[in-house]
Amino acid sequence: MAVGDCVELALQSYSGSGNSWSAECLSGKNVARVLIVTDPPPAPARPRSGPPEPALAAERAVVRGLSVGTALWRLTLARDFGPRIPTATADVEVIVITAPASPGDVRG
Repeated sequence: MAVGDCVELALQSYSGSGNSWSAECLSGKNVARVLIVTDPPPAPARPRSGPPEPALAAERAVVRGLSVGTALWRLTLARDFGPRIPTATADVEVIVITAPASPGDVRG
C-alpha cells in the first residue's frame, strides 16, 4: 500500500458469541495504523420462535499507511471477559511504499 492509502480487511466472527477482535502493533507503529471497526448487527428479517439464527458480526480491520516502511500487527479474536484466551489470531505484515507518480508527473 502507498502512504495515505486505506485498506479494509473483513474479520470473521459470530454476533453474540462474546468474542471481539483487537489489534496490537508488534513493530513499525509509525508505519501503519490498524483500527477495528464494528458495524451494528442487521435487524432480524421477521420474528421467529426459538433461538435466533447465527449471524456473522460485521467487524473489519481498517489499515492506513502512515510512512514508508514495514509494520507487523497482530489481530486477535477473544472474549472481552474472563481469561483472554484467543479464539483466533492473525499476524498482518503491512508494507508501505511512497505513492506512485501519476502518469502526468515529470521528474528530472
